[in-house]
Amino acid sequence: MRAFVGIPLPGSFREWMQGFGAAVKCFDSPVRVVPPETCHVTLCFLGDIQPVHVDVLADRLKTTVARHRALNIDLDCLGVFRHGEDPSVLWAGCSRENRALSELAAAVGEACSDIMKRNRERFLLHVTLARFVGSGGVVDTRTMSRAFPGPYSFLATHVVLFESILGLGTPEYRSLLSIPLPSVAE
Repeated sequence: MRAFVGIPLPGSFREWMQGFGAAVKCFDSPVRVVPPETCHVTLCFLGDIQPVHVDVLADRLKTTVARHRALNIDLDCLGVFRHGEDPSVLWAGCSRENRALSELAAAVGEACSDIMKRNRERFLLHVTLARFVGSGGVVDTRTMSRAFPGPYSFLATHVVLFESILGLGTPEYRSLLSIPLPSVAE
């Protein structure tokens, strides 16, 4: 099974995405906006894992997440991942370092390191907003900044182990385990 560890976004993110979806129509390249209910902050992509690893990961993640606290995340910038020369993914991220988020991601990565199939080097914490359709598209920063509906800030309260089910169209993400981040007051 394909799996990853991430932070789900709250229901209010849907409203923010509506503004974003309307604005991306100004792009020269066609994009497919991802459904808001599938959006998340990926902490660690595990790749293909054996079902037997789910219980091992559950124990490790519970211990790891318990050492961290609920944290604020500010999605305040846009970026583009490329496949070769072509834009492939439009994402939102944090323009300033979020130390608590980086430490959580590093701890989750360490807890999963002997199970995951991918190298964590050069991984960027982000939320995928849209995928570019076709190739040869050009995206300039002025067009991108017009598509940005403004910062979206939220309190991350859970870490989730997701199964990623690929098929035609949008992947389906199924929660295998949801672990609460202790509140700051605890």
